[in-house]
Amino acid sequence: MVGGPCPPVRAVAPKFAGSGFAGPLEVQARARLAGATHLESRALKASLKSDTVLYGIDMLADRPLGLLLLPLLTRRLQPAEYGIWTQTLVVSSVLMPLVVFCLPAAIVKFFSAGLAGPARRHWMLRTLGVAVGLFAVLGALAWLLPSGASFLVYGSGQHTAYVPVLVTVLGADALMDLLVAYLRSAFRMRWIAMLML
Repeated sequence: MVGGPCPPVRAVAPKFAGSGFAGPLEVQARARLAGATHLESRALKASLKSDTVLYGIDMLADRPLGLLLLPLLTRRLQPAEYGIWTQTLVVSSVLMPLVVFCLPAAIVKFFSAGLAGPARRHWMLRTLGVAVGLFAVLGALAWLLPSGASFLVYGSGQHTAYVPVLVTVLGADALMDLLVAYLRSAFRMRWIAMLML
């Protein structure tokens, strides 16, 4: 057929992909990629070592700090106030799964797998939106029914002044968990150590 359309020109490389044959350009590209991967791997290992040491130092400093604060808190607070404070912390940690809905584990598992750029920001905002929505529901219930929330948490409807403190602690804990998960998924252990300090 003279004058008809020409058949499309196919690239030769896909024909040999996986066959063990590689042209000189493909060999050069693979060598460059392997060299870059090796350098990036060495840099990541060095960064991981220093970040892990910093994170370990932070964790070692955090534990004794709690022990040092305990006598200070027990001297300054009345027994009832200390009980309310500890009950607030316990209930906040119990309600945490209702607010974060296991999102930190999902963030670390799926965002670390190579999701980058606009897609990562989109899903981070989406997970943050889910957590904010769940927190808003719990906060609204505590705000609409303060005496009921006080009775459920503190065993008495007289402690309604501490319900906003509970909601604030819960929100701060949830935000901290999500932030640590985002930083873990981005391999920013040094930032986590600074944030936890």
